[in-house]
Amino acid sequence: MDKFIIVANWKSHKTVFESIEFLQKLKSVFPDLLLNNEAPRVNARGIFSTLPNGAESAEAEISSHSSSNLSSRFSAKVDKEIVILPQFIALPACAAFAKENNLPISFGAQTVSSFPDGAYTGEVSARQVGEFASYVLLNHSERKKYFMENDTSLKEKFSQVVKNNLTPLICIQDENSFIPEGANYVVYEPPSAISTFGTGIPESREDVAKVFEKIKNISSAKLLYGGSVSDKNVNEYLGIPFLQGFLVGGASLDPETFTNLIKAC
Repeated sequence: MDKFIIVANWKSHKTVFESIEFLQKLKSVFPDLLLNNEAPRVNARGIFSTLPNGAESAEAEISSHSSSNLSSRFSAKVDKEIVILPQFIALPACAAFAKENNLPISFGAQTVSSFPDGAYTGEVSARQVGEFASYVLLNHSERKKYFMENDTSLKEKFSQVVKNNLTPLICIQDENSFIPEGANYVVYEPPSAISTFGTGIPESREDVAKVFEKIKNISSAKLLYGGSVSDKNVNEYLGIPFLQGFLVGGASLDPETFTNLIKAC
């Protein structure tokens, strides 16, 4: 049976330290992930101690808690996968914290460069993201509006993501949106349901079901819904045919709210 995937899109909301603080709180308030809910304290010098490629420890406080011994006390939901999309700058620290504490959380990037490694000032390539992440979000409405991304840039980014063995999460705005061939996950997120652009009122269950049915006629991808999903309304969407997850924005910023949403799924 496929896992139900719950994706937290933090957008540009958290610093590195706030991201680690969130994971500490998530660890302490989510008993389904950690049976022993006493979260270790981490100082700013310690969060990078478990980075790959031989990065030197900066007197990591994490290691002093022997958190590697906590794995036997975790109870990951085998039918769910939690994915968090932090800022690029926070991605290494988040991945390191999760690894050190055996948190059953996957990570992803909110976008990626259209280019491979090279002389592209300011860009972050898919290969570089792959050190810390498994997923990449592509074609989000905010990227299209503010950064003029289009079907051409989607194709280029999709190619880079796949070449580097990452899993793309393709956002679409309606049933007529372009979906790259071979897409594993498609996220239906109508702009009207995003508070950034529209009313912030989620699409009705019936309308989502209709769009899902149309998408399934042209794609075998697993389908997620996004657009003002919260712990208060998530039950309205559970049970929609073909629904296999959610993309969560504002409701993913608070660990307790996000935990409640996950528990409801």
